[in-house]
Amino acid sequence: MMQNNRLSHVTNIYKPEKITIKGNVYILTLRDGKKIVLKEKNNNVIKAYNYLENRNIDCFVPIIDNNRETFYVYPYLVDNNTLKEQKALDMAKTVGLMHAKTSFFKDVDKSKYDDIYDSILNNINYIKEYYSSLYDSIIFKEYYNPFENLFIDYYSKINNACEFSLNELEKWHDLIFDKGKQRVTLVHNNLRLSHFIENDNNNYLISFDKSKIDSPIIDLVTFYKNEYDNINFVEVFEKYLYSFNLNSDELDLFFSLISLPWKVSVTNNHYIDTSKLYELIHYLNKTEELIRPYYSNDEKEEE
Repeated sequence: MMQNNRLSHVTNIYKPEKITIKGNVYILTLRDGKKIVLKEKNNNVIKAYNYLENRNIDCFVPIIDNNRETFYVYPYLVDNNTLKEQKALDMAKTVGLMHAKTSFFKDVDKSKYDDIYDSILNNINYIKEYYSSLYDSIIFKEYYNPFENLFIDYYSKINNACEFSLNELEKWHDLIFDKGKQRVTLVHNNLRLSHFIENDNNNYLISFDKSKIDSPIIDLVTFYKNEYDNINFVEVFEKYLYSFNLNSDELDLFFSLISLPWKVSVTNNHYIDTSKLYELIHYLNKTEELIRPYYSNDEKEEE
């Protein structure tokens, strides 16, 4: 009821002929046919916009009315509906440039690195132990159900992914152990293709509600996990690196985080369990495809 009253306050000002709800935004069609967008106010948005404006970066949709109590008012922008592969490449370039133009090094207490290390290590150990116990509970059965059969076939892949994630984490920790500074950028913190608009005037990232100053790896991990199955992330990652090259420690941390398998819980529904396990295997295959070229290059240099 409170939200409706606040919306009524804005609609009384703009007097729209039509209101369309799309996700967490309201699209108002005005009497002259023009459209505007209302989205609930969020302090992170203003902080991000000010940060970008101070660095002459225009990859955000400007607020045209900030005088309402509850909502920001934005112009309605028409997406050119570029093919998703090209859109992903353009988005990677935009994000890379945003990271490059907002990056700086800040002092870091070494205990923060230890906290990150311990948190990821605990996750790795938990996943390894979970799948190891699951393997032990299945391997000596006389007959396997479909889930168990698929799991036994691919257990080594899952375990190898855990080991690779651990190895990358250790490499990252060794590289940053003596560093007193960390490279940070403005992080969008919710990257997905639907949060990118290609308009005739510019390319825009939208939905800065969760933005913050932190490691650029956060954006890459989120973007990858949201879109790995929708686009060719190998090319997208290359496009990003062209605009913002990662340091060795950042690359190791990124590889560690995306390589770690998630937990597929076992239920009484073999069909659903098998589908979820297949999805994990597919994810691990896509992740190997992304990472492999960087290790192939290392091997060539050693030769």
